[in-house]
Amino acid sequence: MAYQLSWCVPHHVIRYRLYGNLTLDEVTQSSIDYIEMVKSSDADVHTIVDIAQLETFPTNLHQVVTAVRFKAEDVRGWAVLVYPANPMVQYTMAMTAQMVLKHAKLRMVNDMQEALDFLREKDAALAANSLPIPQTIG
Repeated sequence: MAYQLSWCVPHHVIRYRLYGNLTLDEVTQSSIDYIEMVKSSDADVHTIVDIAQLETFPTNLHQVVTAVRFKAEDVRGWAVLVYPANPMVQYTMAMTAQMVLKHAKLRMVNDMQEALDFLREKDAALAANSLPIPQTIG
């Protein structure tokens, strides 16, 4: 399995980590698991999509968009995409994110610290003194 979903901040911030060699089946299953997490919360849920260690990703954008089982309106809050070093994966993921999340609030950043800082800036509930959020996510 080349994905991992976890709460950075319970019912408020999800880390959606994709790594290694991701398959279409894993795209489908991870999106199903993700939407279940989002729907389990009454709050707006921000998502950090961590693809920093993603090596390969299906390159047929039509297949990927079809495999994703949620819509932009299912994403409540910000979606923050942490880019990998691999330029081909970076390009494919950016195109996919724009197609799937076309009406969602989307931000692309270089690393996890920048993602956390961005969310703290955008959501007062995540400010350092308001709600604990991990400084680093391993």
